[in-house]
Amino acid sequence: MNVTVQFLGRVEALTKRKKEEVRIKSGSTLADLLRTLAEEYGGRFRSDIFDPVKGALRSEFVIMLNRKLLEDLKTPLREGDIVVLMPVMSGG
Repeated sequence: MNVTVQFLGRVEALTKRKKEEVRIKSGSTLADLLRTLAEEYGGRFRSDIFDPVKGALRSEFVIMLNRKLLEDLKTPLREGDIVVLMPVMSGG
């Protein structure tokens, strides 16, 4: 199945892309998608954004799935989902 991943802020700078169509296995979760991206983008992605060994997103990043903020990386994905990976926004 295919999902769209949008990269914002530091993530866009790291991947050098704003958006990417990613093919993953049916029944994959957000964690599976992040592992796929970590394989594609290598060490910087793993060290800066997602730790595939722990299965954890670094605390300074958030994920949105179809416009909803998510914290559970065990959330299953469906064909056509839109995932946004971005740094936490802060203001003052």
